[in-house]
Amino acid sequence: MRKFKKLELYIIFVLSIMLLVTRAFANDVIGQVTIGSAAPSITDLTVYNEQENGGDPVTLTAGSTVTIRVEATITDTDGWSDMPNISNVMLYHPASSSGSEDDENTHYSSENCTFEETVPNEKLVTCFFDIGYMALPGIWAANLTIQDLSGSDFSETQNTTINELTAIELVESAVDFGVISLGANSSVPGNVTIKNMGNVLINAMLSGTDYTCSTGTIPAGNTRYSLSEGDYDSMTLTLGEEPNGQYDLNLGVRGDGTPDGVDSADLEYWAIKIPSSGVSGTCSNTISITALGGI
Repeated sequence: MRKFKKLELYIIFVLSIMLLVTRAFANDVIGQVTIGSAAPSITDLTVYNEQENGGDPVTLTAGSTVTIRVEATITDTDGWSDMPNISNVMLYHPASSSGSEDDENTHYSSENCTFEETVPNEKLVTCFFDIGYMALPGIWAANLTIQDLSGSDFSETQNTTINELTAIELVESAVDFGVISLGANSSVPGNVTIKNMGNVLINAMLSGTDYTCSTGTIPAGNTRYSLSEGDYDSMTLTLGEEPNGQYDLNLGVRGDGTPDGVDSADLEYWAIKIPSSGVSGTCSNTISITALGGI
């Protein structure tokens, strides 16, 4: 009986020691983590042509500008106390890049942007660009870059197409040959200034009607023209009622064929031969000059 009591006491003693040891090494650790700011996102980046109330492709306006609107939805799940700033918004041609400086032919930036909250944590950003007629045709990239409070950039890019624009402007409204005697030629040529008002290299198609005089008519074929100044006999191109191509005009695009901001223009010289009889008074006709692109 004593043996059993000793054993019982020994077991209790050992268990007590184990419990004491266990309690001595049991410590609590608190798990802790801080959730960082969620990255903002850009979705639904779209390009619109304000004049056409539509998107791709964009058609420019001869000799003027069109307004292009770029829209996108910015989402920030942290709320707008952490609202991202617009770092850059730009349109650029393949001949340029996002990091290039603005250029009337290939690169445009906008600082004209507005925000509109649509639903909680989302805002519609709208930016406007005035794009000149000389913006080169092709597939352009619309890029929007935003920056959160940590200084990290987030970008989205959407392509849009700018169409070719073939157009000219005639600076002078008339070619005045002055007073010429019967049977004589104009010794001093008249001229018309042709400006390229589009975004592609152009040549021209020329045609004209017969001159109606106070008495009689002068055939359109009595009129000659040239890109070089000279008299009637030195000119070889003849005006006719059917359009005739002038393929050596090669008038480049403003800012591309000329320095930035300088119109691309050339002079067309004109001379006329007056019949020796059958006409008198004042004579006039209509001369048509049409831009010819892609050649």
